[in-house]
Amino acid sequence: MALEPHIRPVSGPASVPIEFPETLFLIAARSSGPGRIETASLTDLSERNRRPEGVWNAPPGPWLLLVFQPVRGREELPNYPGFRF
Repeated sequence: MALEPHIRPVSGPASVPIEFPETLFLIAARSSGPGRIETASLTDLSERNRRPEGVWNAPPGPWLLLVFQPVRGREELPNYPGFRF
């Protein structure tokens, strides 16, 4: 099983419904510019996502919800030409 990431932008302050039923991990991070996050802001929302009617109160500013969903069927290694074990 592999994990496929999805990014959902959030503009805070906002009350954000946490409803990602197929998600294994859900992380919030404050955006500090295109392709950048503030590492000190990383917040694990995975447990909150497992509760019914979960809500996250996003603080002011630009935030990203990093959603990691399982992907089936990618368990085997790719067949690279010329690669030998």
